[in-house]
Amino acid sequence: MATSSLTADNSLSDDELVKSRIENGCYVNSFNLEFKMPGFTTILRWMVTAPNNTHLPANIEELNASLPVLKPNPDEIWKTTPGLRFIWIGHASCLVQMDDFMFLTDPVFSNRCGITSNIGPIRYRPPALTVSDLPDKLQAVVISHNHYDHLDYPSVKSLHKRYGNALTWFCGQGVGQWFRDSQIENVVELDWWQEWKHPV
Repeated sequence: MATSSLTADNSLSDDELVKSRIENGCYVNSFNLEFKMPGFTTILRWMVTAPNNTHLPANIEELNASLPVLKPNPDEIWKTTPGLRFIWIGHASCLVQMDDFMFLTDPVFSNRCGITSNIGPIRYRPPALTVSDLPDKLQAVVISHNHYDHLDYPSVKSLHKRYGNALTWFCGQGVGQWFRDSQIENVVELDWWQEWKHPV
């Protein structure tokens, strides 16, 4: 099946997948070559004037009724029969089991996501699972990208403290050094469309 991608002259090619692009040591938007990051003033204006669209209830009882936190029983977390199991922990954090292989996506167990534990958006609901709730058979973590609400340093350190090098971390190209700086060595960096077969 043919796929479309942008070429250097902004035209479309139908014979290959879109590739990541680096210019001057930074990744650039491969889908829109005219894209420019918004300036500080634009971001500040958005932060101050953007409406609150969460529509969260004002009291905890109403919040618990409309958006309950469903904690799985410990004996329900690991599936003993073949197949697929998916547990939503909160935000982009999910626990996925495919037959005997279990992995986490974008684990965030912290109360806030930001440069420090006191700065950044606060979560609306506590996570459905904690690090201590996770099965010993957890094998890998997939990090989609390195924003604070997807790559949370305290959560990464907690997971590494519990599992050590038994846990394989999968991340995008260029993020591996962040893990090595955090004394985590079992890291697989992948560029767009690259594949990896995890040993079972």
